[in-house]
Amino acid sequence: MLIKGLLSLPYRVLLTFLPLPIAFFVFLAFFPSVGFFLVLVFLFITLVGGAVVAIQANLERMQSHQWLLGTGIPKVYFLSFLIPLFIFGTIGASDLYFRDAGELGMASFYLGVAHPTGFPFFLLTSKGLSLLPFGSVFFRQNSLSFVSMALCIGIATLLARRWCTNPKVLWLFLPLFALSSALVWSQGCATEVYAISCLWLLMNVAVFQEAHFDNSLRLFVLGFFLLGLGFSLHITAPFEASVFAVPLFFRFLRRSKSLRLRALLLALFAVLFGLLSTTYMLVLASKDLPVAFWHVSNFNDFFKHIFAQRIFASFQHEIGVPSWLHLVQRARDFLSLVKDPLLLFVVFFLAGLVAIGKRDRWVATACSMTIIADILFAIVINPMGMRENQTNLAFSIFLAVLCGIGVEELGGLFQSKKPRTLLFGLSGMLLVSRISLGGIFFSDESPRPIAEDLLMSVPSGAVVFTSSDDLSASFGALQGIEGQRPDVFSFVLGFVQDREYLGRQIAWHCVGPDCDVIKRELEEAFDRKPLSSGILGISRRRSVFVEPGYGEVDRVLRSYSSPSFPAYEVLNAPSEESKFQKRARTAMDSALRYTFDGNGLTMSYCASFLRTLGVHLYELGFFDDAVVMTTKALKLAPDDIKARYNLGEMLCARGMQDEGSSLLRQVLEKDLTNERARKALERCR
Repeated sequence: MLIKGLLSLPYRVLLTFLPLPIAFFVFLAFFPSVGFFLVLVFLFITLVGGAVVAIQANLERMQSHQWLLGTGIPKVYFLSFLIPLFIFGTIGASDLYFRDAGELGMASFYLGVAHPTGFPFFLLTSKGLSLLPFGSVFFRQNSLSFVSMALCIGIATLLARRWCTNPKVLWLFLPLFALSSALVWSQGCATEVYAISCLWLLMNVAVFQEAHFDNSLRLFVLGFFLLGLGFSLHITAPFEASVFAVPLFFRFLRRSKSLRLRALLLALFAVLFGLLSTTYMLVLASKDLPVAFWHVSNFNDFFKHIFAQRIFASFQHEIGVPSWLHLVQRARDFLSLVKDPLLLFVVFFLAGLVAIGKRDRWVATACSMTIIADILFAIVINPMGMRENQTNLAFSIFLAVLCGIGVEELGGLFQSKKPRTLLFGLSGMLLVSRISLGGIFFSDESPRPIAEDLLMSVPSGAVVFTSSDDLSASFGALQGIEGQRPDVFSFVLGFVQDREYLGRQIAWHCVGPDCDVIKRELEEAFDRKPLSSGILGISRRRSVFVEPGYGEVDRVLRSYSSPSFPAYEVLNAPSEESKFQKRARTAMDSALRYTFDGNGLTMSYCASFLRTLGVHLYELGFFDDAVVMTTKALKLAPDDIKARYNLGEMLCARGMQDEGSSLLRQVLEKDLTNERARKALERCR
């Protein structure tokens, strides 16, 4: 029955299972020692998937796969993919980028494992693109986001086309609405997992929508398989795809009472099959090499990656059960991020939603639920906080879909050609001016100059301890992918008390004869001792540099440090206060060199450095210099609440109550939950 069921399916349906055997045979070459285990896993997955399609083949003979061939897409809609792809490829990131890009790039380059949930599908695809024969490795890895975001816009245009009665300008307007979102630029032009996750969500939406129109259980099963496979990307992809599927699948069950139980079982099997495929690919992808932050060394860590243990721990420790005040604050943060495009395009947005609702209220409900789910994820669940708003990329794309439909719908209200042309012309001018005059372009500010500046200046055998995602990921990428300065050892400060982490990092870095020596030094230094004590112990034997930002360490090391950008050099003896002040000014000047034409990322990084340096100067008694540096930090990053709070505290402590109180009130206006600012304001009055 299994073989018969498989052979009865059209070859296009069988192609959906092709990635598994391909991945198996390709990556078996990298894992000869665990080949038997992989054979068993692959056999089990094949049996589960085969059973699903065999049962489904007997349930239903409807050739609903024909929708793939019979959509009748005009060639002009292909431009909605090609034009964004050309733009992203031309002005997108051509090199190493900030935040997680270095870690994800290195993890894919070595087929390692990134931070939870691992993102195996992203890493495998990125690895494939990194083998292309043109551009730097970093550009090739960035191109995955270029292609994903362009495909995202193209698929969104095709999805919107179904709801337009006369979609003459949709192919142009929907991409313009998408490109007017700052998130599309920031996440679609660099190495990140959000673009391909959003693409996966839209693929799920397309399949579930067609399953709903054709009343096809086969397509629903395919959709749920893709949903399960989505766990190999960002957690928002399967989460929001399931939210979209719920009302449509519920309607299918209501209309197909005889298939209800079997349909539910098949849906569960399909999700399980996709999830098992994710697990399977993660086993294959992981070569268990150290990356900038995380490493998988046993099955316990492996399953923590699969089930996003870090995210759940973050919910418990950072957020927990949100209070009403927390919910209000997060909602305010969200509105501050989206109010500009949402208010600007609210008429188009509502018109698009009404247009879908008039034609099919179930799909309109599914779209609305998905948008609300994306908003709620950002407000309540996102452990990184609302200021890390990458998870709202799906919101931006759904907004573009509805606005594109809305423009067409409003244009159809005019019987005469002239007012319709005027509407389209004014709408196009609004979008173009928002993109160009509003400065919504990709900021190609690379951390490479900052990371290389430090990496190339430290002596051989030096140890660098990093604290931020930016510098540590950049170091890892420059050393791991390009092989720069293999004689320098870099570690993430938060993990150095883990002996296994130290050993693996040293094994990855070390190319000289003193590997065992440095390993022994580090293990002895951090063996059940405070981080600051361990760093001071190592500094007696070799050059040590520490990136500021780790409060408990910074405070202790302050008197032993020599400020430089972007790290402190830890000295054997306490430095003179006058020398500290002089070198702090030099460090500030160095930091400002990297911000002359920035508009966000580099400026924000330099601002955090100056903010920390300002605190140290203030604690040493250099009030004027501390205020200058904190003011510079606030000027570079006006939205930095910590810098605003620090400056307010400094001014209040020096008797400048009016200025200090004003700054602290601004902090509370931006963050209702900031108890430190509330108490400081009470003291300042």
